[in-house]
Amino acid sequence: MCSLLLLVVMPFASASPFAPHDTRLTTKDITDFPSVAFGSADAEWDRLNRTLNGALLKPLPPGSVCYPSSPNYNPSACSSLFTKTYYLDDPVSPAQQWTTGNTCLPARNLNTTGNWNSTLTCTQGGFPVYVVNATSVRDVQAAVNFARNKNLRLVIKNTGHDFVGRNTSAGVLSIWTHHLKSFEFLPQYAQRGPNHPYSGPAARVGAGVQIKEGRVFSEKYNITLVGGSCATVGSFGGWLAGGGHSELSSMYGLGVDQALEMGVVTAGGRHRVVSAESKGRERELFWALRGGGGSTYGVVTSVVVKAHPAINLTVADFFEVFWKGLNAVYAFGIPTVDVGGYLWTQALSMGNGSGSFLMQVKVQMPGRTIFETTEFVQPLFAKLQSLRILVSTATVTTIVYGAPRSEPEGPLPNMLFASRLFPRSSFTNSILFSSTMSAVRAAVEAGFFFHGLNLSPTLRAGGYSYPSAVNPVWRETVMHADLFGYMDAIREATPGGGSYLNEADLEEPDWQHAFWGSNYEKLMGVKREWDPWGVFWAPATHQYHAGSALALHKLLPTMPAITVRFLGLAALSAVILLNIPNTRAMIHIAHYFASPSLTQADVASTFNTPSEGKDQFIPKIIHQIHHNWQDLINETIPADWDVRQTCTITNPDFEYRLWTVNSSRQFIETHYEWLLETYDSYSCPVQRVNALRYFLMRHYGGIYIDPNYGCSRDLEPLLYYPAWVLNGGHGIAGARPHHPYWIMMTESLTSRGHRFLSPHLTITHSGGPEFESAIWKKYHAQLPTKPRKVDRVYRIKMGHREVFFKRQNGGFKDNNFGYIGSTEALLGYLLLFAMFTLWVARSWHARKTHQCEYQKLLPAKDVAGGYGTV
Repeated sequence: MCSLLLLVVMPFASASPFAPHDTRLTTKDITDFPSVAFGSADAEWDRLNRTLNGALLKPLPPGSVCYPSSPNYNPSACSSLFTKTYYLDDPVSPAQQWTTGNTCLPARNLNTTGNWNSTLTCTQGGFPVYVVNATSVRDVQAAVNFARNKNLRLVIKNTGHDFVGRNTSAGVLSIWTHHLKSFEFLPQYAQRGPNHPYSGPAARVGAGVQIKEGRVFSEKYNITLVGGSCATVGSFGGWLAGGGHSELSSMYGLGVDQALEMGVVTAGGRHRVVSAESKGRERELFWALRGGGGSTYGVVTSVVVKAHPAINLTVADFFEVFWKGLNAVYAFGIPTVDVGGYLWTQALSMGNGSGSFLMQVKVQMPGRTIFETTEFVQPLFAKLQSLRILVSTATVTTIVYGAPRSEPEGPLPNMLFASRLFPRSSFTNSILFSSTMSAVRAAVEAGFFFHGLNLSPTLRAGGYSYPSAVNPVWRETVMHADLFGYMDAIREATPGGGSYLNEADLEEPDWQHAFWGSNYEKLMGVKREWDPWGVFWAPATHQYHAGSALALHKLLPTMPAITVRFLGLAALSAVILLNIPNTRAMIHIAHYFASPSLTQADVASTFNTPSEGKDQFIPKIIHQIHHNWQDLINETIPADWDVRQTCTITNPDFEYRLWTVNSSRQFIETHYEWLLETYDSYSCPVQRVNALRYFLMRHYGGIYIDPNYGCSRDLEPLLYYPAWVLNGGHGIAGARPHHPYWIMMTESLTSRGHRFLSPHLTITHSGGPEFESAIWKKYHAQLPTKPRKVDRVYRIKMGHREVFFKRQNGGFKDNNFGYIGSTEALLGYLLLFAMFTLWVARSWHARKTHQCEYQKLLPAKDVAGGYGTV
C-alpha cells in the first residue's frame, strides 16, 4: 500500500528555493548560458531559427504585461493572469513562480495611493531566453543538437506542472513539447516483453497531450487511459518519468506500468523507439525513462500506453471539522487500497488563531456502484459519528473515469512542495502510526497544507512485470512528505520510506535512496551511457545532486610531474627526432597500441555500411590555430596558407573557427581562468598553441586540424567516434565535448610547466609529443578492461591512402622555427647538440675501456664469483 501525503508551504514572494548553503548548483564548466556561449550570438540563433522554420521564440515572462516599463505592458492582459491557468499555454512560465526566483511575478500594479508600486520589478531572471516551440520530432532533434554542440543549458517544458523547477532556469534554451498532440488508438497491440508479454488495446500518445485531452480520446474510443488527477497535467511527459500516481493506481499501477513503448530523442540527437523488446543499452534506456526522472535521459516525444476498458469511478465526498477524526480517516486507508480504492484527503488550519481545522475526504472506488461505495464507507462514517464529529457534507457520485470533467481554472498558488512515501507499517504498527499522526498534526498546526493520497501501486496491480526505474519503495510504501524540521519528524516516523520524485524536497538529505532507492547506481550508469555530454540537466536529476557526470571526471587523478632525469643523450635525441614527422610516428606508435586501431579507409567503409544505433558524438566544428610567430600583433594569415580552405570547401556544413592570439587568450580567460598564469608564463609561443588545442577539444569538442594539413573529403564519418587521434594526435584529433581523456590532458598541464635548457625539451615535455605520450599511457592504464564506448580514444592511422586528410605546404611546418624563435638559434642548438653527443660518446667509450682493463687485474673469484677459469 502506498499513501502519498503532501506537505505544502503556502505562497511566498521573494526568496529563491535554494538555501544559501546549497552547493549543488551547476558550474560554468558544465554548461554555458546562451548569452555568453559564443560570440556572434544573433547569427547563431538566426541560423537555428531557419533550421526550425521559424519555431524559435524569444518570449518575455508572462508577468511583464503588468509592468509599465515593459514593451508589452497591457493592464487587461495582466488582470487575466489572476483568473486563467496561463502557464499552460505560455512557452516559458512554470506553474510555480518561485522556480524562476520570483523575478517577474504577475502584480497588482497599484498601491493604496493609486500610483505604481516602485518596489515591484520585472526581469528575465530565472526564465529561459530562447524557446523551441516543438511540433515535430525534427524540431526536438534540432534543439538537442544545437544545445549539445554549443554546450548550452537545456530545459524541457510541457504544461508547466513541475514542482521542483526542472522546466525552467535562468537564461537557458528551452524545448516546449506542449504542442506534440498526436493520438492514435491501437485496437490490438502485441508485445513480447521478457517474462510477461502484453496483448490488448493501446494508444500512441504525443508527449504534449494533457489529461483532459486524453479523456476526450478515452470517451471517443470507450477506453480508460491511466493519468494523474489534475486535468491540465501532461499525461506522458514528466508525470510518467517520475513514476506517476493516479486515482486508479491501486487497480492498474503507476504511470510507468502503463508504458509499452517510448519515442525519445537522446543527447546524441537521434530519435529512438525503445521498449521491453529492445536489446542491450536501449532496453536499459527504456527502463530508466520509466521512473528515472524527467529531463535526464532524453526528450520523450510519444508513448504507447495500455488502454484499459472504460470504468466508472464512484466518489464518496464529505467534510469534517474535528481533528480527532484524522486518525480514523487514515486508518481507513488500509482497507480502501486493499480493494483497489483510492483515499484522497487534505487537512488545513482554518487560521485566524481559531484553533479550528478542516479536513476534506474522498473515497474513490473504481468499478463500484454508488450502492457498493456507500456501503463500503459506512464503517468510516459510523466511526466519525461515534467520535461525535460533525460531517458537514456527504455525497456519493459516480463518473466515467476517462470522460471529460468540469474542473476549476486558475493559476496555482506559488508554493513549495515536499512529499514522502509511507510504508504500510506506518499504518499497521500502532507505535509508528501514533508518531506518524503526531508529525502530521504538528505540520498542520504550524500552518502547512497537508494533502494525503492513499494508494497501492503494486507490481501485481501494474500487470506488467518488466522492471522500471521507479523507486521500489512505491511498491511497499504508505507516505510521502518532507519539509525542513517537520519533515525530519515525518522521516523518523516512516523508516524505510522514500519520496515521490515529482513532488520532492530539493533539500532531501538522503536524496539518492529517497528518490530512487536501490536503482540509483544503475541509473547513474544509464545517464553516463546515454548523455556523456551532460546535455540534460535539471533539479531533482542525478547530475544536479551528484554533480555533472562529466564534471565527475575531474576526480580522476591528476598526472604527476615526470621530472626528466635520464641520460642527456637519450632525452635530447628524442627531442630532435620528434620534429621529424616520419621518425616521430615510429617512436610514438608504441604508446598508442592500447586502443582500437583504425585506418582512414576503415572509418569510411564503416560509415557507408548501414547500421542501427549510430550516435553522432562529435559536433560539426573545425578548429584551427594561427599564432604569428614573428609578429604576435599581426593576425593576418599568410596568403600561401591555402590548405585551410580545403577543409571548409569539402565540409560546408561544418562551423569553422580560427583561433588567433587574442581570441585564444580571451577563451582561456573566460572559461579556464585557473590556467591563465601558466598560459602567460609559457616561454615559447607553440606551448600556448599546444595548451589551447587540448582545451578546445575539452570545451567545445569537434575536430582540430593543424594548418599544414588539408582535407581530401567530408569529415562526417569521423563524427561517430567519441574521441580519436590521427597517428600521434599532435596534428589532428577529434572528440566529443568534455571527454575524460581531454579533461585529464588539460588538468595535467600546470604540473608540467618546467623550463629546461633546451627549448625543444621544454616544449615536448610541457605539452608536446612526450607529454601526450605520457597522458595517453596513464589514461589507458586507468580504463577498465572493457571500457564504455563513450570513454574510448581511437587511434586512426594516416597510412599511405590518405582518405580524409593530406599534408600540404603551408602552415606550421613552414614556420617550424617558431619553436625557438629563429633559424640561427636552431642551427646553434644543433651544433651544441652534436658537440654534446660526441663528448658523451667519447666519455662512454673511455669509461668502458678503463673498466675492462681494470677487470683484467682482478683475481678470478672476483670476476666469476669463485676460483676457477676466467
